Amino acid sequence: MVKAIIKVAKYLRSLNFSAVLMTIVVSFNAIGFLPSINPVLPILIALFSAGVILLHGNYHVEKKCSVFLLYLPLTIILAQPDPIFQSWLRLFAYILLFVVASPLIQSRYARIFRKDSLIICCLFSIFIGIGSFIAYFWGYSAQAIKAINDGIDTDMYDVGRFSGIASQSMTLGPFAGIGALVSIYVALFKGNKIFYVVSIACLGAVMFSASRLAFIATIAGIMFIIYKYSKSRITFTKYCLTIALVGVLSFPVWKDALTGLQAKQMSHLDDTEFFDSRAQKFDARFKEIAYSPLIGVGFSAIVPSFGDKYNKVTGTIEPGSSWLAILSMTGIIGFILFIRIYKQSFTILKKRTETKSILLMAFFILISIHMLAEGYVFATGNPLCYYVSLIMGCGYDMKYEKYNNLNTVCKD
Repeated sequence: MVKAIIKVAKYLRSLNFSAVLMTIVVSFNAIGFLPSINPVLPILIALFSAGVILLHGNYHVEKKCSVFLLYLPLTIILAQPDPIFQSWLRLFAYILLFVVASPLIQSRYARIFRKDSLIICCLFSIFIGIGSFIAYFWGYSAQAIKAINDGIDTDMYDVGRFSGIASQSMTLGPFAGIGALVSIYVALFKGNKIFYVVSIACLGAVMFSASRLAFIATIAGIMFIIYKYSKSRITFTKYCLTIALVGVLSFPVWKDALTGLQAKQMSHLDDTEFFDSRAQKFDARFKEIAYSPLIGVGFSAIVPSFGDKYNKVTGTIEPGSSWLAILSMTGIIGFILFIRIYKQSFTILKKRTETKSILLMAFFILISIHMLAEGYVFATGNPLCYYVSLIMGCGYDMKYEKYNNLNTVCKD
């Protein structure tokens, strides 16, 4: 055990310090049992990291990314959103994260930074997944404990209350999902069988979170990895049948893990307030798109008169969908500019032959599905906002990478 810890410590020391610091600070608030950090700190660290990347020189700027960034301020200037939403401040924070994580800055140092940052994201996600899986049987949920401390009568096994060691159940789902993808990838392509157990634990954590979309997105990503590993449809079918058979035979062992998903589904069928809230958000986004289809209603802003709720003190909003948020906030123009970067990153990965490109494509599949009903794409206070840009950045970086030259957890 001690040797393993020493080995991990040495490995972490070999990573880029700025990347490790940046990722830890951005991800910190996702851990529920630790005190929250000041929201200014991630911005300062992002400013420091961006400065370090630029000072290393020998870089060029990707045009598609720069055009997207230059366009975002125009949405605020032209749409003139309500000052309560602090669009300029939120845009400043987003630009810093985008500069650091996205493919905008292309240099050898920038690519190493993003590669090492993604490694920490993967390790962090596995940590969240395993820790929350254990916490479920231990009887610990950070979200439920916080609710109880706030005077709310609840139980960790209440629908949507279990978050494990994560800050919220909606945070646990995608993080544990990423952990599951990394684990099944390492188990299959690197032959490390212990990661089969890790992947089961992470997938269990996704199920305990009762996040249906995170579960679907994770399963889609896992099936993609298995399909690529199979190399033929016949072999893939055999794997699927084997997994299905094992799943059916072991159902009595893991059936309780479905309790949260089933309970959430049943509660939402009877919960008109939930459907009204979700429908209200989607309806507001569609109204905003119709109201200003080309340029949107402004970065990180909404139109209050369309009925969506927001924090009237901080201006914090929950768009309900990242994809709709891009359309409503930046308009068709912004959506096209974002999709150009997103699509090219994925296309570059499709052309690569290294196995790690398979893992990155699986990440794309997970976030693409999960962003349908979660609106974090521009929410700089949410670690997943950083992760989305980072996954795009690492995918795009493969364009400049020589084959078999990276010593990472995804080493070929």
